Amino acid sequence: MPDRSGPRGAARGAGVLGGALLGLGAGVLGTAAHLTLSPLPGGWTLPWGAVLALVLAGSVQRWWMRRTAERGGAPLPAGAAVVAGAFTAVLALHRLPVHDALGVPWTAGMLAAAPGAVVASVAWTVGQPLLGLVLLAAGRRLDRRPAEAADGATRPRRATVTARETRPGERVPWTAAPQPRAQREVDGQP
Repeated sequence: MPDRSGPRGAARGAGVLGGALLGLGAGVLGTAAHLTLSPLPGGWTLPWGAVLALVLAGSVQRWWMRRTAERGGAPLPAGAAVVAGAFTAVLALHRLPVHDALGVPWTAGMLAAAPGAVVASVAWTVGQPLLGLVLLAAGRRLDRRPAEAADGATRPRRATVTARETRPGERVPWTAAPQPRAQREVDGQP
């Protein structure tokens, strides 16, 4: 069993838990929006709600993987947790009782009656985990970072003043000179 007592293990656990929660939220919002359709001429419908739901789920996953990688965590397990959380929400909301379900059945009768709704439902239910797998494959390069990046050294350090402060007119050797400080001037006076 891997050691999760260090900072890297804690970052992995936080990345996975946060990813699962974000995935659940994206799955609920996407499932609520995926059946939004727009009628087109000729009896066709545009399932723009499914497209919007897929963009939402993919964006959340990609953002969380990058954020986890920037903080020194493992982006692939965090991204996989987003996919798992979103797909869990999708399946749970599609399996509600018939009068409360947020999906349509994939039957021949329903396909004949409302083809746009069935296409949107299939696109969201099948497309969400497929998109998640594609983004995980694309995100593998986030997990390939130098060893010092794993310790959180990717963030720039803040400049600090370590030398003693000088009085106006006092000369200080180059090695002991303090870093310049920004001064605010109001009407020409410091």
